[in-house]
Amino acid sequence: YSYAFMFWCNVPVVHRSFGARGANPLRFRDREQLPMPAAWWNLWHLLPALGLYAAIGLALPLFYLAALLPPLRAAAERRLAAYSYQGDASSSFAVLTRASCGKRAVDVTFACPGDPGIYGTALLAAECSLGLVDATRRGALAPGFTTPAIALGDALVDRLRAAGCTIEAKATQP
Repeated sequence: YSYAFMFWCNVPVVHRSFGARGANPLRFRDREQLPMPAAWWNLWHLLPALGLYAAIGLALPLFYLAALLPPLRAAAERRLAAYSYQGDASSSFAVLTRASCGKRAVDVTFACPGDPGIYGTALLAAECSLGLVDATRRGALAPGFTTPAIALGDALVDRLRAAGCTIEAKATQP
């Protein structure tokens, strides 16, 4: 496993969120499985991660330059104006994760309708947003910076299930 692309943001947010709920000390690692083994020849997944960051770092100046040059900007605007994709509602995606604490562990499977890029992201953002609005109206939202899962708890689980998501947790051995 390698560090996930957004680990630098996700890890502090999750630690702060769970810490606010009294779950200290919490050890959270944001990792993703790469299609290669962690080995000395790829510096235990450091080289693929550095390659991704380098590609993004090299591509960003090109995008900024394209935005500044009128012919390139006009071509990009024409192309984007003709592009539309609402996502694929007929597909689905699943996320598998494991949490452990000492001698206890739980495997969680979260499945969501739609493709993960457009449809699923929009569904999750909408349900989290509507849940936060509902909690704010009821006066049930604690002040501070936290994740929607911690802020809304079971109310978010209920909203997601009503929207077609499934969440299954199973106790297992660490």
